[in-house]
Amino acid sequence: MTDRRRRTGESCGVELAANDVMVERVTLAVPDRERAELETLLSDDERRRVERYRFAVDRERFLVARARLRLVLARHAAGSAARLCFAYGTHGKPWLPSHPRLRFNLAHAGDLALIAVAHEREVGIDLERVTAGRTLDGVAETFFSPAEQDGLARLEGETRTRALQRCWCRKEAYVKARGTGLSLPLHTFDVVTDGFVSPDGSLLLATRPHAAEAAAWDLRDLDVGGAYVATLAVEGRLGRVWSCEADPVRGPTASVLCKARCSRG
Repeated sequence: MTDRRRRTGESCGVELAANDVMVERVTLAVPDRERAELETLLSDDERRRVERYRFAVDRERFLVARARLRLVLARHAAGSAARLCFAYGTHGKPWLPSHPRLRFNLAHAGDLALIAVAHEREVGIDLERVTAGRTLDGVAETFFSPAEQDGLARLEGETRTRALQRCWCRKEAYVKARGTGLSLPLHTFDVVTDGFVSPDGSLLLATRPHAAEAAAWDLRDLDVGGAYVATLAVEGRLGRVWSCEADPVRGPTASVLCKARCSRG
């Protein structure tokens, strides 16, 4: 077992408060030997899911992300990563029957993954890689609300492209936190776009037809580097967002991770 592998099981030294969330950053590009070690943590069902991916790079990314998720949850549950048994909600969101108070969500894009962990509150996270020149106008017309489309119409060029990706990321994080998948149509609720400023500074403006739903959730953009945009959604009021990243020499280290503009302050 490599020293790097042992360190992935160490704690970041942060005890989460009731309204805190830990976001762990994971690099999915790993050496072959480490990937082979991580594969031993997967269940038979997860190995079958790995094989369903057509391209090798996608198989490898899923394998590493899923194994890292197990290692992260094992730390919080004080158990064995390989022995964790997942159950799934109606729309596929995983949870741990043996630790029902532990809530979590995984997102990955390119060679980066983010794992959000909270206690007794639903959590969702989304991560998108920013691609210069990529157009999402068709996506906006199909999936964005009229208010979001109006805000984005005020922007041009690469500013508009990045705002489109941020808007999509915010919507996905909220849907993932609710665990309802696309049974909640994306055009039926609003998130703040870069061309619009909400009166109270929140990132989630409204959910129609039940506007009170917006007050039940907190959304925050996370600064994870210029090549990506990320958003965290959590049930209730959010305190601090802790970032944890494993270092091969120093072990896991923690810091506070959050952009300045956050919902409800």
